[in-house]
Amino acid sequence: IVSSLAFLTFGGACSGLILNNYSTNDQLISLSRFAIAISLISSYPLLFVGLRDGLFDLLRLEESSINNINHTRYRYVLSTIGLLGIITALAFKITDLTFVASMSGAVLGTSLIFIIRRS
Repeated sequence: IVSSLAFLTFGGACSGLILNNYSTNDQLISLSRFAIAISLISSYPLLFVGLRDGLFDLLRLEESSINNINHTRYRYVLSTIGLLGIITALAFKITDLTFVASMSGAVLGTSLIFIIRRS
């Protein structure tokens, strides 16, 4: 709904990020930009922890016992640094987000069709 209203407002010159169409002097839009930035910054750690834990589950890495807590901490630190490095390298390399959207659509669509069972 918001995208269609923005297209009706700005026409073919509408930017992909709707807030970029508005003036930089508009205080309400500046507040909206700030709110979106806070939302992105605060949601990234939550999504990243899910990625890391999902990767551990996929690789079947079990939780270590209390006796081996240093090994677990070391594994979490190394995996966090490694995953952040890979994500950052991909962010520098991939400049077209349509590729990311199409890949995620293809992967999730395929898993929806073939992997997830009917209930």
